[in-house]
Amino acid sequence: MTKDSADTVCSLPPAELEARRRSIRAEILPLVERTLALADGFACDFAASMRMKLEQLVALERDCCASLAWQVLDLPSGRVRLEVRGDGAAALAHSLLGDDPGTTTARTSCCC
Repeated sequence: MTKDSADTVCSLPPAELEARRRSIRAEILPLVERTLALADGFACDFAASMRMKLEQLVALERDCCASLAWQVLDLPSGRVRLEVRGDGAAALAHSLLGDDPGTTTARTSCCC
């Protein structure tokens, strides 16, 4: 994500934004099992045991990235899905995931 798109999506000061990215890359993204591109954003699937951590992330992100819609959904498979939708979601996905979130292949580790 460029600085301009980060400024548009996230209200955190640059140092806090970078700290949040590092935290997400270290604690959340290595546990992504699958990523999906959505028409207006992206989704990441996780084991059900990640629900509480994802809910905490969503609470934080709704505050600083209020222009995006953040939600955690239960999937029929027993997994949970983090969905991020809205203008700027694609840039956020690229910034965090470091690749095209349009793949539907399983991910066992993060490439970030």
